[in-house]
Amino acid sequence: MIPTVGSEASDALCAAQKMTLASVDRALRAADPGLQIEVRAVHYPDEPCDSHPWLTATPALKRSILDFGDFDTPRRLPLLADVLAAFDGGDEYDIAVFTNVDIALHPLFYDLVRDTRSDGYDAFSITRRTVQARFGGSTLAQLATTRSSPHPGHDCFAMTPELVLKADVGNVALGVRWVARTLLWNLKLNARRFENFADLHATFHIGDDRIWADPRLKAFDEHNEREAHGVVERLCARHGEERVERLAGARPFVRAMRKNASPVIKSAKWRVFSPQDPPHPQDPPYVSGSHQLIFSANPGRSGSQYLAELLGESPNVIAGHEKEPAMTGGWLRDVVHRGPGPSRELRRIKADTVRAELAGLADSTRYADTSHMFVKTFADVIFDEFPHHLVSVVVLRRDPISVARSFFELDYMGLTNAPWPDFMPPPTAPASMFHIPADEIRSRFDLIFGYLIDFEIRSQTLREQAPSARWIDTRLEEITTVEGATRLFDRLRVPTPPQLAEIVNRKVNVKQKRKATINQPTTLVAVERAWSDFLNRFGHRDEVGAYAELHGLATGS
Repeated sequence: MIPTVGSEASDALCAAQKMTLASVDRALRAADPGLQIEVRAVHYPDEPCDSHPWLTATPALKRSILDFGDFDTPRRLPLLADVLAAFDGGDEYDIAVFTNVDIALHPLFYDLVRDTRSDGYDAFSITRRTVQARFGGSTLAQLATTRSSPHPGHDCFAMTPELVLKADVGNVALGVRWVARTLLWNLKLNARRFENFADLHATFHIGDDRIWADPRLKAFDEHNEREAHGVVERLCARHGEERVERLAGARPFVRAMRKNASPVIKSAKWRVFSPQDPPHPQDPPYVSGSHQLIFSANPGRSGSQYLAELLGESPNVIAGHEKEPAMTGGWLRDVVHRGPGPSRELRRIKADTVRAELAGLADSTRYADTSHMFVKTFADVIFDEFPHHLVSVVVLRRDPISVARSFFELDYMGLTNAPWPDFMPPPTAPASMFHIPADEIRSRFDLIFGYLIDFEIRSQTLREQAPSARWIDTRLEEITTVEGATRLFDRLRVPTPPQLAEIVNRKVNVKQKRKATINQPTTLVAVERAWSDFLNRFGHRDEVGAYAELHGLATGS
């Protein structure tokens, strides 16, 4: 079942639909002759799609999200319940597959569905891969075989007729958040054997435009959120709160239900579209090596956000701090536990995102991302993917005693700041480049100093592996002066902003409120004592002496 669109839809969506139907045609011809496959299109009466001999029309859709409120943007989005209803009675088929009109199939898709059902799964989700259009007028063969990156969402579902009939998805609409999640909850609760196949190369989508994040769809998003709340309430009544609360994304709704309140949901990061940035952008072409890329090697709490703001003031620089995807969380845990090799192909998603952004920039514009995750999770794929671009790396350091103090006051490597393992590898991790056995850790400062030394080793290793990059060493204490900042712009060969004196006088410290909340202040003297203790126990290791010499710290000798 595919909810199709008519010629009045955006050019991008029509092009995606054409590619999807071409992939369906190829998959039908490649399928085992013993399979009986019916492809159905569900659409509004005035939106017929291109006809194909194998495409069966279903009763036309009659409702849309517009029947459930007044919306500033009159976009006629179908309801998921109506799309599922188009499957009709369960005596006609053994398994139903629902996917979006912009999700293309690999040729062996239908055989895969048959085999997975034969393995005993009565419901499963197949997450699409993301590909980038790198050729002018990319063909189905080129796109289906090019390198792809994983996607975190859900967009293709297979289920038995019994599960189609049981699905309670309320009145959620397609095209905005929560639509896939509500179906996923139903399948996980009702299926005898369910699996989410997130790493199969069975479906793909061109680009990662995430149209659902358009701020003009926010009211639709809120509608789906309300409907999802109702779905959770009914699922709790049938299956119990404990089971439902364990489902991904359902916990805020269950907790709100207990308090008889509205759920507290982390809002989407709404993308603001400019007049030159259409709501359905075309996929970016392959980018030649004409842009300068600027990254930063820093351990965090060293002025990386200030650096982003400083660079962003230059008229020819588009700068950001920790641009999406941030490459934290699972990306980092995989690297520090297994090393960078096993996840390198998956981590190329960062390079694909950079490439997509470059496609919209003028050749003279510099791209900058000052994230401290560069050294830890994506520098290797950037160097691999952009061998013909000028890549500059600003190695940004700060007095390590001050950095360690900030870490301590923010409870990094501690208990209350729970997210820190998502972006800082402790030296006890298996793949730490300055490993300390867990039984040798005496204080949190051992973890902090071990992490800072690990960062320097990683940074130096990258420098040796990528000598063609432009490595620029500086310190926060330098670039917070007019002279030091001017020197940095000169070394980057980037125009110096005219209001530089005003910029360097700004104070950027976004963690003061967090420090006040944690309320565990310490002094530089206390941190220096902790360094002396660390030095007494680990100073025999060459890396410690080199780190102390680099930063002008006491070495004890």
